[in-house]
Amino acid sequence: MSGDLIDLRWMGRPGLIGSWRLDDVLIDCGPETTLETLLDQLGGWEPRALLLTHIHFDHAGAVGALVQRWPDLEVHVHRAGARHLIDPSRLWASARRVFGDELELRFGDMRPVPERNVRILDGGERIGDVEVAATPGHAVHHVAYLDTASGRAYVGDVCGVVLDGGALLPPTLPPDVALRDWKASLARVAAWDPVELALTHYGLVAAPREHVVAVAAALDEQERAALGGEEAYVEHVRAGLAEHATPRQLADYELVVPLVQNYRGMRRALDAALA
Repeated sequence: MSGDLIDLRWMGRPGLIGSWRLDDVLIDCGPETTLETLLDQLGGWEPRALLLTHIHFDHAGAVGALVQRWPDLEVHVHRAGARHLIDPSRLWASARRVFGDELELRFGDMRPVPERNVRILDGGERIGDVEVAATPGHAVHHVAYLDTASGRAYVGDVCGVVLDGGALLPPTLPPDVALRDWKASLARVAAWDPVELALTHYGLVAAPREHVVAVAAALDEQERAALGGEEAYVEHVRAGLAEHATPRQLADYELVVPLVQNYRGMRRALDAALA
């Protein structure tokens, strides 16, 4: 099962959120709403550590529940995200502003993680065969992991969302998207020269160099679209996705990445860059 992708079947749908098992660790764990699916798929296997790409609920919401189940579980997370695992109240309030009344339906709860379980990352560390790189842009506390044994890079959201329809959509939800940092992070992933990319949303990318270039181009395109305002942005992005996706696949993309919120995160990043 090493290196395998676990489909968490978020919101009852396949292929939207995954958790990766790599040797004796998990990379991302998904939200608490998919906890039972994760545990069922693990089949009694207990990880030594959980490596988080970042602390957004779709990637890390179940972490507190997992630590309650496995009190010795090490949780590796970027320094800027660690305090929000120990006390999730501010993270919860931020997510409430984005998702409103849908927050619990989508993600459930997020339980605190004891400080003794938290292992701080800044980028540049090595965890066994895994190299860590700070990759801000989607979030200030985002990191990526390279399995040096296989050459596979586990990249969270920095390399975008690619669902069954095959379209690429960079998730730029609020609050802390930073476009210049994101471009630098893409260059950092490319410098690893990975043989493939492992996405949380969703699966493997077999042509990393081309994909990284495509993500940078998609960010540029969405930046231009955002200059036209919310309605124009949503219409433009939806039309682009529809070229590759069926109506059901398009609904999946908009479930994972609500386009109005994607616009607001992009707009916030543009305003910050001009300030």
